[in-house]
Amino acid sequence: MRESDAPVQRTSDGSAAPPRLRFYLNLATLEDLPSWSEAPTGEPSSLAPALAQSGYHGVQSENPDEYRRYGLGAATLGRANTADEIIACARRWSQAGYDCGTMHIGWGFENDSKVAELAQVVVDASAQFGIPLYIETHRATITQDPWRTLQMIEKVPDVRLNGDFSHWYTGSEMVYGDFDNKLELLQPVLQRIFFIHARVGNSGAMQVPLADPSMDLAMQHYREMWTRSMSGFLQGARAGDYLIFAPELLCSSINYARRYRSSDGRWLEDGDRWLDALALLKVAHECFETARRLTPA
Repeated sequence: MRESDAPVQRTSDGSAAPPRLRFYLNLATLEDLPSWSEAPTGEPSSLAPALAQSGYHGVQSENPDEYRRYGLGAATLGRANTADEIIACARRWSQAGYDCGTMHIGWGFENDSKVAELAQVVVDASAQFGIPLYIETHRATITQDPWRTLQMIEKVPDVRLNGDFSHWYTGSEMVYGDFDNKLELLQPVLQRIFFIHARVGNSGAMQVPLADPSMDLAMQHYREMWTRSMSGFLQGARAGDYLIFAPELLCSSINYARRYRSSDGRWLEDGDRWLDALALLKVAHECFETARRLTPA
């Protein structure tokens, strides 16, 4: 987030805070968790302190107002398929005072000129209503594949993105071929990331528990994508700016979390999304420190 988008964050002595990383939890991560999950439960009045104690600075959901009352940051999200819908979201979210919003734009069947048109509306609405809007890299949207997203950036260079990279890592099978070369080609994307939806998967499944052995190589790749994104952020950051890292680990009922069949015939999730989300915060912190060391002052 740029300081022009929100009041400048300041330290205790009144000086502007240095560019930094902030952790938000997409609240869908807490939906339909298995009974044995270690996640905190309850109403926002009890959940908000537990989230803060776990290292979260804010939450993301369609309606995060309850959590804002208890001192957490509030980001929102939504889908828009037309210019009017984009503008309506921007107006509503700005009036609500949310920190920012991530957006699914279009259905992915738009031609290149329509993609650029919609992206420009997002950029203009963000400026008009004074709220950061980040187009999400997501299946079934205008950013459903890396190549189309690069073409969009070429036409609308001021666009800002929410990097939900699992959609590309799995959906575009990024490990099929020269992964490092693909990252070089994707630099225009990685330089425009202001929000990261932290979900990780392998080449065949877009959400996989971290304990799965297939994630050893995959996590190296996600670390590289996140570190490059954070470096791109830091290269243009000013005092008071921050990048949001938000775990978004979704439930099995919408075909994200994997399940296995137990001996008694029940279908159970194969991991604790709450614990994986906390582990991803640690990874993000390490990536940010790496990015800070590698980014010229």
